[in-house]
Amino acid sequence: MTIAYKKRYFLLMELCIALTLSAVIISTLMSYYSAASKAHQRLKVAKPVVVNRTQFLLRFNQIINSFTTINKSLRQERWFYTQDQALYFLFNNYSSPQAEFGGILKGCMRLTKEGELLLISWPLKKSSFCRKEVLLSDVSTLSYHFFSPQSNNKPVCVRDCNSSFIPPMMRITITHKGQQLSFAFFPANSPLIIPTASL
Repeated sequence: MTIAYKKRYFLLMELCIALTLSAVIISTLMSYYSAASKAHQRLKVAKPVVVNRTQFLLRFNQIINSFTTINKSLRQERWFYTQDQALYFLFNNYSSPQAEFGGILKGCMRLTKEGELLLISWPLKKSSFCRKEVLLSDVSTLSYHFFSPQSNNKPVCVRDCNSSFIPPMMRITITHKGQQLSFAFFPANSPLIIPTASL
């Protein structure tokens, strides 16, 4: 009888240990699952924002690298300037499904009251006919900075631009979904001047 009770006692102890270990393993797995689920939810929320910003950067970089001065008919007009917090420029849109929006176009980049960063483009010959493209939504602020070399070869940062050349560097600062973002661009068609005095 004593041996039987001892065997039964050890069986109960083994069962309790097994249940305790199982509970610990299950709780650990559940905590890992909960953390993975939260990370997946955060990624699901952040993915559209990252995709939108990436598409905006690609398109904006494409526009800036296609700034051009090749247009004899507009030689007497300003073609790269800011006015009322909007940037006006000429750019080469290359090919487009709409024939009138291919090649060199007039462009305007501005922020609407609805928080949309718009690219408005129109052909050179038909100034009243324009196309609007939303580059980025949920933008609350927009500012430009242009780094322009002066005669002493030192770069100067200016907020407004009214010149006959493309600055070698520009920076755009936006507030997107409450987060301030700043991007620097080097237009391909601008003369890049390195200040030797500061080296």
